[in-house]
Amino acid sequence: MILILIVGMLAFSSGYLVSLEDRLQRDKRFYPFDVFNNFKASPKARKKWAYVGMFIFVLAGVSYLLEPEVVYSSGDQVKGVGGLILLWSFMFYGYCRELEFKKRGASPPTLQCLDYVEEGEWYSLAFKGFLATCKILAVFAFMYLIKRI
Repeated sequence: MILILIVGMLAFSSGYLVSLEDRLQRDKRFYPFDVFNNFKASPKARKKWAYVGMFIFVLAGVSYLLEPEVVYSSGDQVKGVGGLILLWSFMFYGYCRELEFKKRGASPPTLQCLDYVEEGEWYSLAFKGFLATCKILAVFAFMYLIKRI
């Protein structure tokens, strides 16, 4: 199942990251969960691969629900925590870019958006990233509850 998720992530991210950046450039807002509107905002995103990746995610979810209970090793659990940290950092970086667009009005040629974050804004940006990560974790928790019932 982990291999299915990795293949799905590669297929999904190839088109989704381009569309997310195009929508950020157009609307100056970071909407990581508005997938279909992000695709509409981007004429150059690889939408077919992203849809294939989403289909693979659905297949991974179904295979998770149908496979027998698996006990994960401590190494796998550490990898899961590392994945959560990467996910949080992606969300945090996206909200920092949104703040940069609000303050500057445009994106600089380099991606140094952290230069525009003032001392009091770190906490709210970190909390926004945490909430966005929790939304994704809620989906996994819901799937875990379905499997347990």
